[in-house]
Amino acid sequence: MGTVWLRLGSDQTDIQPFINAIFFSAAFMSFMAVAYVPAFLEDYSVYKKEGNNGLYGPGEFMAANFLIGLPYLFFISVLFSVIAYWLVGFDTTVTAFFYFIMWLTLDLWAAESLVVLVSAIIPNGIVSLAIVAFANGLWMSVGGFLVTPEILNVFYKYVFHYIDYQVRYDWFH
Repeated sequence: MGTVWLRLGSDQTDIQPFINAIFFSAAFMSFMAVAYVPAFLEDYSVYKKEGNNGLYGPGEFMAANFLIGLPYLFFISVLFSVIAYWLVGFDTTVTAFFYFIMWLTLDLWAAESLVVLVSAIIPNGIVSLAIVAFANGLWMSVGGFLVTPEILNVFYKYVFHYIDYQVRYDWFH
């Protein structure tokens, strides 16, 4: 990603490529979360057996799953940001860099939460992967970058656009 948007300048013509780079960052990280489906389903099958034996309940399982995932999500966000953020040429302040990392971490957290929700409701790997990928694609489509909110179909605007966990176009306008 960093080499596609390599060292954008500070001219007016570079504003849209900057916004596109931010959009792609969120979209890329969200789509990467689908890789968590097989791992979650494996953990979920273990939980069902151990939960049926009374070892722990759903609250403990979800809390442990969440807490174990946080450092990993943070590490992935930092790794991606260290490479892409500086190559693109985003704001060079440390504060802006850490905001970017925080935002990507939260985006990944939301994306993996979607994986957990879908996989827990439909514990079939292929079906879960397809639904999560579809949902990510849908949110990419209604975020406003591909079709602006002003001309977006009313149904998609009010049902999906405002709950889009990925970056939304109207955050920039």
